[in-house]
Amino acid sequence: MRIVLNQERKEYVIIEYVPNEPDTNPPRASKDKFKKHMDDILDVGCLVLATITVELQKQHEYMVSYEMIQNLKEIFEGQAHQERYETSKDLFKCKKSEGTPVGAHDIKMMGYIQTLEKLGLALINELAIDVILQSLQDNFNQFVLNFNMNEINKTLPQLLGMLRTAEGNMKKGGSKSIIMVRETKGKGKKMEKSKGIGKTKPKGKDALKSKGGISKEEKCFHSRGTYLNSFVFEQIDVCESCLLGKMTKAPFNGKSERASDLLGLIHSDVFGPMNTQARGGYQYFITFTDDFSRYGYIYLMRHKSEALGRFKEFKNEVQNQNGKSIKALRSDRGGEYLSQDFDELLKECEIISQLTPPGTPQWNGVSERRNRTLLDMV
Repeated sequence: MRIVLNQERKEYVIIEYVPNEPDTNPPRASKDKFKKHMDDILDVGCLVLATITVELQKQHEYMVSYEMIQNLKEIFEGQAHQERYETSKDLFKCKKSEGTPVGAHDIKMMGYIQTLEKLGLALINELAIDVILQSLQDNFNQFVLNFNMNEINKTLPQLLGMLRTAEGNMKKGGSKSIIMVRETKGKGKKMEKSKGIGKTKPKGKDALKSKGGISKEEKCFHSRGTYLNSFVFEQIDVCESCLLGKMTKAPFNGKSERASDLLGLIHSDVFGPMNTQARGGYQYFITFTDDFSRYGYIYLMRHKSEALGRFKEFKNEVQNQNGKSIKALRSDRGGEYLSQDFDELLKECEIISQLTPPGTPQWNGVSERRNRTLLDMV
């Protein structure tokens, strides 16, 4: 019914009470507004009566639409409370059974969550995700661990897609653990328990070696398919596939000319929003790095629009301390650097704006590396 009322622009009559009739000789606009409101009340009242049972029609046929809705809320409030109780009970008791596809189970859980939302008990997204993850079987424990450790922020439909992908990978790889290393078969090596620890160690020359990579006669230990049962590693070559898999972008061999003096070129970039807000509501930060000395400044921001103010603060400080002026500013094509105010400031201070081509973060590699270093430190 609300869909029809929204389309007809008449939902207000079930929210607002009947207005008072205008005084004698009111303005034409007030008179027309009152007449339209009364006509809409009549139309909505007929629609409400048409959607309820005959018994309820007899009780409400002499009421206006606002009074009908309020009275119906009181009648069905107890019923809604009982339905909310039963739905929440089913939600928290629901567990994925053996053989049930994770997609069907997740859709069932999302149905319970949506029903509670319609009944006035909306779960926050984080709690809804936790309830779904807790209902999974033990073979999803590694997925849940990775999800929580990386603080992944996803919606329920996105979580459904991730679970389906994880289920498909588990079917392809059987019951193998995600964390895998090469299994030591003990050729010419006797393993003995170390005193008081219960772990094994090799004797003699086979000291602990942890070089990483692959051996010449076997596959990479990432895909070896054996559980981590020993800390013994052979000296093995570098795995090029693993290195390529960790690269975020293809290698860029271009070289740019370094500045010959302080403040000759400043690299800048804005990062955010971050998953976790800092104290004070900060969720962005902007960096400024001098190309000559590689000395950098970092400023926290609540919004990207604060970038111009942070640049003014940085410019005033470094120019005052060094007695020199900024010659050029290199940045990506973020909207915070393309605003009219930012452009006017650069022209006024005679600072050259060097904007990198679209889709080429490597041209602003100094700032990108500074962001990566800062995130690795957090």
